[in-house]
Amino acid sequence: MRRLLLFAALITLAVPIAARGATSDLQRFFGYDRPATYGVVKTSLMVATRDGTKLGCFLYRPATADGIPASGKFPGLIVEYLPYWTADDVLAGVDSQANYYVSHGYVALHCTPRGSGLSEDVWHGWLSAIENQDNYDIIEWLAHQPFCTGKIGQEGESYGGMTSYRVASLRPPNLVAIAPQQAFSSQYLEQGYYGGIRGTADPFWAIVAGMGLGSPTMLPYPQLGDWLEHPLLDDYWLQIDIWDDYAQIKVPILGFGGWLDLFQDGMARNYIGLKSHAWLIDGPWGHGNTFQTGVTRGTTLAWFDHWLLGLRSAPMPPSRVMSYEMPGGPWRAYSDWPPKNVGSVTLALNTDATIGKAASAGSNSYIADPTAGVNANTNSTSLTFTSAALGGDLLLTGAGSVDLIATLTDPTGVLGASGSNVVETNFVFHLYDVAPDGTSTNVTQGYLKASHRLSHSYPTVLDLDVPTSYTIPLWHTDWRFLAGHRLKLVLAAGDQSTGLSGAPAPLQPIPPLTVIVATGNGGSVMKLPVSQ
Repeated sequence: MRRLLLFAALITLAVPIAARGATSDLQRFFGYDRPATYGVVKTSLMVATRDGTKLGCFLYRPATADGIPASGKFPGLIVEYLPYWTADDVLAGVDSQANYYVSHGYVALHCTPRGSGLSEDVWHGWLSAIENQDNYDIIEWLAHQPFCTGKIGQEGESYGGMTSYRVASLRPPNLVAIAPQQAFSSQYLEQGYYGGIRGTADPFWAIVAGMGLGSPTMLPYPQLGDWLEHPLLDDYWLQIDIWDDYAQIKVPILGFGGWLDLFQDGMARNYIGLKSHAWLIDGPWGHGNTFQTGVTRGTTLAWFDHWLLGLRSAPMPPSRVMSYEMPGGPWRAYSDWPPKNVGSVTLALNTDATIGKAASAGSNSYIADPTAGVNANTNSTSLTFTSAALGGDLLLTGAGSVDLIATLTDPTGVLGASGSNVVETNFVFHLYDVAPDGTSTNVTQGYLKASHRLSHSYPTVLDLDVPTSYTIPLWHTDWRFLAGHRLKLVLAAGDQSTGLSGAPAPLQPIPPLTVIVATGNGGSVMKLPVSQ
């Protein structure tokens, strides 16, 4: 009751939230730079792994003014260990990153996994175990070169961020620190099977094949078939997912996430799982565009200057978490994530389609059609709940959830008549910020395949006509709802924005069921992480 009253106060009163603006230490860290003192000499070579397979690599070394490799030893960086390589823009991006570090006194190595680029052997699949082992080997190869100090870091974005986390779990002796950018925590939950629901946009494979980003040996590999053969969270996914390796990752980590990223949830979850030796920067970025920003360049250089070069002038992050408050800023420094001043506010989903204090008990229903997707307006295939206009700002920092009480029904009688016991549906939630002019902006979302309500590894048999409780996690966010705005929560069974609609049978319900949602007093609620 106290939490409901707190939310009511937020709606009716202008409650200010204490400013936590960027400090001078945060500005110093973001703006870190020092003069580039070297040229760059780039050579191609083949690096042998432990089983003799050779990986195609580019080596970038500091150079003198006349283009000769500079004398002395330099710390090393593995830059973007990923299979995309033939597209000019990909190579240009890797060159830009490598040249930046090398001109500041590092030696950089960029290799493609076996079966991609110019590397030998055949492609073993997305983020395979052998690929990770090879990553270990190239770290140790670079560390033992006569021009290297033996201290190695690794950085990368998206696939390169994933390989950075994964190789750290193998604990190469000479890997000192990593700076992964925009990686998932669980590829199963965040891309392959959203909350257990089959995704169709996996995993950029059509792009890889269609644009020729990898070598020809990659294209015959049945990647999509692999994903379809593993609809549950099994050993196939655990080998890929990062969260399962948290206990093995011990090196310092500077992670970069994006609040507009397709892995909006992943980097925050990775920080939480690794917080004893992790730092996080979460900015207003979409997928694939962090490194070219000034924030990322300066901070990664400071990070590696501290851990690999040992420069006393290189600042460490001034706080464990630095987050850009969406949608308009500013940057804020937090000692932890979620911030320590966050409380959980529980809001009822009411029969009259409102969000707030619980009204009389009741119910609402919708047709669970996975091909319809989320619709910002109420219709027969979705439910919408909207708050009153806020009387003051409301800041969400962290991950919320929806506790749903729902009854699956089959008004057509098809399932009963056929004797089928296959009952299934999806729960897809989107939380929107609705401006006074009616414009809706997505803030966060959550997914759950109904039979996965207790486990993604061991599905539960669902019964028709039985009220059942489900908890649907909402993804992490840092979002300020301004005074006068409204919260809108939409529930449906599909989601075109993440490629869930039209997923192949029998993974979707046939025919669509009608879902009755318990509302009001004793019914379904949304829990939000509200900063106080």
